[in-house]
Order: sequence, then structure tokens, then C-alpha cells
Amino acid sequence: MQCLFLQDLSFVLLLLLPWPVSGKFTVIGPPQSVIAMVGGEAILPCHLSPQMDAQDMDVMWFYGESSLLVHRYKDRQDHLNHQHQEYKGRTEFLRDDISNGSVALKLRHIRPSDEGKYRCYFESSSAYGEAEYQVYVEGKFTVIGPQQPVIAMVGEEAIFPCHLSPQMDAQDMDVTWYYGESLELVHQYKYRQDYLNHQRQEYKGRTEFLRDDISTGSVALKLRHIRPSDEGKYWCLFESSRTYGEAEYQVYVAGKGSAPHIYPVNDENKSHRLVCTSIGWYPEPEVQWRKNQEMLLPQDTMIKKEENGLFSVETSITVSTNSTGNVSCFIWNPLLRQKLEASFSLSGKFTVTGPQQPVIAMVGGEAIFPCHLSPQMDAQDMDVMWFYGESSELVHHYTYRQGYLKNQHQKYKGRTEFLRDDISTGSVALKLHHIRPSDEGKYRCSFESSSAYEEAEYQVYVAGKGSAPHIYIMSDENKSLRLVCTSIGWYPKPEVQWRKNQETLLPQDTTIKKKENGLFSVETSITISMNSIVNVSCLIGNPLLRQKLEASFSLSDDLFTNDTPGIVIWIVIVALLSTVILILIFVIWKLKNAKGVNKEKPVSYVSVKLENECVMNEDELGVYKDSPVVEKEEPGVYKDSPVVEKEEPVVEKEEPVVEKEEPVSYDSVKVQNEYSVNKEEPVSYDSVKIQNEYDVYKDEPGMNEDQLDLQAAQKYRVDVTFDANTARPFLVPLLDRKSISSVSHKNNHKNIGGMETVHCVLGKERFTSGRHYWEVKVEDKLKWIMGLCKDSVIRKMGCPVTPGDGFWTISLKKKNEYWALSSPPTYLHCIVDCKVVGIFLDYEAGCISFYNVTDDSPICTFQDTFREALRAFLYPPTLALGKHYPYFHPPKAGYSQAL
Repeated sequence: MQCLFLQDLSFVLLLLLPWPVSGKFTVIGPPQSVIAMVGGEAILPCHLSPQMDAQDMDVMWFYGESSLLVHRYKDRQDHLNHQHQEYKGRTEFLRDDISNGSVALKLRHIRPSDEGKYRCYFESSSAYGEAEYQVYVEGKFTVIGPQQPVIAMVGEEAIFPCHLSPQMDAQDMDVTWYYGESLELVHQYKYRQDYLNHQRQEYKGRTEFLRDDISTGSVALKLRHIRPSDEGKYWCLFESSRTYGEAEYQVYVAGKGSAPHIYPVNDENKSHRLVCTSIGWYPEPEVQWRKNQEMLLPQDTMIKKEENGLFSVETSITVSTNSTGNVSCFIWNPLLRQKLEASFSLSGKFTVTGPQQPVIAMVGGEAIFPCHLSPQMDAQDMDVMWFYGESSELVHHYTYRQGYLKNQHQKYKGRTEFLRDDISTGSVALKLHHIRPSDEGKYRCSFESSSAYEEAEYQVYVAGKGSAPHIYIMSDENKSLRLVCTSIGWYPKPEVQWRKNQETLLPQDTTIKKKENGLFSVETSITISMNSIVNVSCLIGNPLLRQKLEASFSLSDDLFTNDTPGIVIWIVIVALLSTVILILIFVIWKLKNAKGVNKEKPVSYVSVKLENECVMNEDELGVYKDSPVVEKEEPGVYKDSPVVEKEEPVVEKEEPVVEKEEPVSYDSVKVQNEYSVNKEEPVSYDSVKIQNEYDVYKDEPGMNEDQLDLQAAQKYRVDVTFDANTARPFLVPLLDRKSISSVSHKNNHKNIGGMETVHCVLGKERFTSGRHYWEVKVEDKLKWIMGLCKDSVIRKMGCPVTPGDGFWTISLKKKNEYWALSSPPTYLHCIVDCKVVGIFLDYEAGCISFYNVTDDSPICTFQDTFREALRAFLYPPTLALGKHYPYFHPPKAGYSQAL
């Protein structure tokens, strides 16, 4: 009885103890929210209740409402095929106590974006459960910018780097750069992309956000086309949803400037003034003169800030005409600590040094022949020439600061290039392209200034390496073989050698021929016994380069096992079949074309002649259909030929349109000008003038007949003056900047594109918008060119003076020939000679008009599209020595503003 009681009690106790029913469980997460530090790591624990083994369960962590997969454990191992990209390489599954249902997830490199809700999920074969908890991310970061001030060069680009410490992902942060105390927005990155809605106008199109390493918090801003206004303080700002940080740094802008240039200006009292100029400096440069390495204080220095924010320098000193030695002008950037120097020899004496060793040039390639002056001095205004051989053939000529190739020898045309990057220090070079054997010989490099002439001589050798040798077999009698070796393209005459088993063999027969291009070809052969088993080599070498090319040939028994006659027979058969096929194709083609011949209608000589005339286009028909000569000489052609009536009805329909007896009106003269000149019709003075204007405006592209009358144009008068920086080397504007004085110069002016452009001068004013009018006095001038040009052609002197090259000008030739310098030039008919020319610019309308102020008549108008600043252009080659010529003309009575 007692045993029975104990059994019942044990059963009741078992019922009261916890016991899993059907494998159900509860998932329990962290007891409170998890706080994670930016850049650190966090543990996210989970366990089952009641305790049970979870090794064979699926265990997963999800993030956010979209259930991004953070980590998965399945089949007793990590299962990360579908893990979200944000968490790759950052998670670790901790399962030391998994047999009791207790696990944890370690998350490394915490980011601000890791903040949010997480779910821990367990799933067995019969049940599942999950727990949800919150993760908060805390911790500040530091923004680190450039450690040193950034020096950015004008016109180039600069990079401003910034990064976070500690490293963290900044893809979801806002990254912004600001400039100056007013916090002008330079660039902004937001929502994982560039966000430039509020970017300041002056930075548009100039910034680029570099974010290759943004996942580690490292970014940079690239700023292009640096300007002086970019100098100042910048801030780099990072901002997340919980915190922010910024870094401040300094940017300095530097412009090195152009190489200084010294030129003399004659003065009175037995002295002359040396002027040194340079442009493009930033910040304001420092200037110093030295004579024989001793410091000289500048007599007069003017440093001016231009519209683009850069500084230009003009400094001068006065020296006695009997002074000797060298004078140097130094200009340097105090920020970069770099100096540029220009030297001038007061005595004018110098030495020319050419290449120290003979130059070896390869056939078909290019060679460079350097020359320089000693002591160093500016050679920009010297004549530099290269000559070849005893006959002194002109290879290249540089004068008046550009190439002058009118007298260049024919064989060098298009093959020379003058290298003058260091000409301000007296160092130049000539590049000769497409080297030929005829280029070998002696060359002379000469420099000529206004007071001295020197030259240097050097030797040029030409070498051609030739093609790789090729050996082939020629059968011979008496059981012997002849081996032939060929090669082409050698210079000078090559050396030939045969070797048998590395032993030298004298060639049996060698022919070396000189081809029309001056190169040598080689054909050499030896005879070898057919039963020889040897290695034979043919060596051809260039004695100048001391390089050899080799071809080898192996003689063995296998060489003669083939049926050589059989191969020859097959070659003959293939050649015969090819010939037969070509003949058949030709016959079929002839038969096919023969079918298209109309045998029923024979074509007479007259009809063939007429058909050929009717092929003319409509413009050409317009020349002949009005001409009575054709109708008198060929009456039968147009009336009697039946072939023309059937095949060319269009001609008969067009003929009645012409009425020969009707007098020629103004409109008919204007239409006639488009096709031909009617010599039989007398043209009145008025019709000639109208016809000439039609030619200028209609036939010439880029010109338009729409223009204001002179009185309307004169309402837009502006003050135009000469720019002294563009008047060198032989023209000097006077103090009023509206007149020109000439200085001593040579008379061998250059001719480029039919226009002399070396002694030009530009207006100081730059026009970028609006309407402007000014007048130029040209009375008693035998030749001139005037108008406008692009600002950029200042550095392109020597290009053709046409609208396509940035010039819109008219010219006077031979005192009474007026031309519009279009492409090709257009003749202008001026009834009254021009004493004063008016020039009118309408920038927005793309219109440049010229007027003869003498009789208040329009001359011509150019129509174009302008995209950069324009400047007045004037070419006055008729100046006499020591005379002053006023060009910009004062206004007529009735106008208050004077030019």
C-alpha cells in the first residue's frame, strides 16, 4: 500500500515540473536596448526558453522594417549567401552555448546606419519564434582636413582631402564644402549623390566629389580651372543623423607668369631705355634688375592687376649707349619662391653653340638639332636660321617672332618644326621630320641680332637599318644548291657576310643597288653541295650603327625528300585555272553590258554632243540660256534633233522663259551677278554699286547686309586706345595711346596668308557685350588693315587674317584697292577714297560694320557668332622712322565724346 502511494506521488510531481510540449519554445533577446559606439563593436544576444539544443535549428538576425538579412546560421554552419551587402565581413556568430539554446551575434565597425530595430529568429522542424530589440549608436567623430595650406596653380586643378577619425562609413552622411566667412556653398554630397541645387554660381561645372574610399570616411573635392578668387579659407563638414564635425584649412593661389622679355627703346642724350615685361602673375610679384650680377634699382616699375585678377609687370631702366656687359631682369613669385630671368647683352656680342657630337638620324624618323647662345640672352627678336651644305640651302628661318618660310628649300617644306620653349634664354632647336638619305651632311645654325651675327656648324649622319634578311633556295646543276639572301632599306652601304657552321664564307656573288629613294638593297648568294648537312647564316650590317641582322638556313637530308617538281606543277596548274576564271568573268561582264545597248535607236554625233551639254546643272544652264550666241551657232541642235525633243523636254520648257527683247532692270542685273556678267548690257553707276554690295553680302559666307546707318551707329561711340603690350617690337604708342611711333627695324617683312601681320597693334579695350562705335583716321596711308579680332589671337600672330581664324577686317592695297578679308577676299567698291573709317560692333547680334565716314556711306558688314572678348585690330605698315601717326580719329562736330 505504501509503495503504491509513492508511485502516485512521483507521477504528480512529474506533471508539475516544466516539460516541453510538441517542441514549442520562446525566444528571448537582450533585457534592454543595446548601446553601440561608432567604430567599435556590439554583441546582440538571444536564448531559448525553456533551454534546449539549437544546433540543428535555423538562427537568423534581421534589421529594420525591410528585414535586411544580417546573419544566418543553418545546417550547423554560417549560411551567408543572401547576407545584405552592408554587413558582409562585419558579423560573427557566437555559439559556444548553443546546445543550451543560447547564442549571440557580434557586429564590428559600428556605423551610424546600424542604429535601429533588430529581430532574432529561431526555427526548428516543428516550431519557430522571434524576439525584437533596439540598437542605439552613439559616439562623436573628428573631421581631419589638409594638414598644410594648399597651394593651387592658376588655370590648373587642386584637390582638397578630408577624412573621419575613427574610420567609419560616411555614405549616408552629408558632406559639404564651404568657402569664406560668408560660407558660400562650394559642393554638397547628400542622399548618396551630389546635391548641387544651392551651389554658388562661380563653382558650377568646376567641382568633382571623389568618394572611392567613402566607406572608410575618406573623401576629397577636386576644384578645376583655379582662379585668383579661389584663394581663402575652406570648411569641410560631415553630418550624420546624430552628430557632426568640421575641419578648416587655407588655400593659396599662385600664378607663375610668363617668361620676362626685354626690349630696347631708343632715347635721347646718348642713352636708351631697356623695358622688361611679363604677365600672368599671382600674387603680386617682386622685380629686380642686375647688371653684371650686381643689383640695380629699377628706374620705373608698374605692376597692374588685370580683369582676370592676375598681375602684369612692366619695368624699365635707362643705360648709357656705350655701356657693356649683360643686364638681367628678374621677376619672381614670393609664394612659390621661383624666379624667371631675361638677359640682354649691352655689347650685343654672343657665341652660338650647336650639337657637341655628330647627330645620327634614322631614315623615316625625326631628329632634333639644338643650338643655344652663350651668354644666355633673349633671342625672341633675333633672326635664327639653319642652312645645309656648301650651297647653303635654307632649311628653316625664324624672324619677327615667327617662322618665315618663303625662301625655304623645296625638299624641307612641311618637314621642319622650330622648338622655342626656352628662346628667352637663347636656347632653341630644329626638329626635322621624315629623315631621308639626302639629309646627311653639314648644317649651320646662325643667330643674328641688330648688332651681331654668329653661327655654329655640325655634322648629321643618316642611318637606315634595313629589313630582316630572307634566304631562299635556287636549284643548280651538278648536284648543288644556290642560297640567295635579300634585304632592302639600308643606309649607308651595308656590309655582307656568309657563315657556315659559324665559319666565315666569302660570298660567291653580291649585288648592292642604290634605289631611287637613296636607300640600298642587297642580293647575295653562295653555292652549297646538296649532300651538305650544315647550318648557313647570312649577316647584313650597318657600318654606322654597328648593328647586324641575321638570317639562318639549315641544310639536312629531310630537305630533299620532298617532290620539288610536283610542287612546281601544282603551282602552274593553279595559275592556269586562275587565268581561265578571270577570262570567263570578263566575257560575262562584256555580254551583260552589251544587252543594255539600244540597237533600235542609233545615236548620231549631234545627239551625243547635245546630251553632253544637257548634263549641266541648273546654274550652268543659266549662263547659256540667256546667251544669243548659242542660238545662232547651233540652230539645228535645239530644233532639228528628234533625240533632244524626246529625252530632254525640260530644256524646251525652260527656253521660253527668257525674253531677250525686254530691257534689263535692277533686279535682272542682281540675278545676273549670281551666274555671269552680261557684257552686252551697259551698266549704270548705281547698278554697279548695288551689284558690288550684293556680292559682298550674299556670296560671301559670314557676311550680312543688315546694318545700321552711319548716324545711328555713331550714337554708340566709345573711347578706343592702343595696348602697348601688343605693339612690340617695332611700334610704340605715344602717351595719348591713340597715335603710333615707329622704332628702327629691318625691312624684310613677312607675308603670311597674303597679309602682312607682323607690325600690328591691338586695342586695349575688350568687348564682350553691347554696341560700340569708333573711327580710325587713314588719310594719306598707302596700305592698312583694320577691324576686330579675338582676344586669343594675341599669341597666334602668323595665322591667316580671316573670320575663320578670329579676324573680321577690311584692308587697303595699292592706295585704291579696298578688300574685305574674308576667305577668299572680297573686292569692295568705294566711290570716294576713305579718309576716316567708322567701325561698329553689335556683339549680341554678331554684326561688325564698316563705314566710309568721308561720304557717309556703308562699306561692308560681317555676320558671325562671338563667344569671347573682341579687340580693335590695326595694321599700319606705312610708318616712317621717327614719325608719329594719329590713328584713332576725334569725332565730328556735334558729338561731345572724343576718341
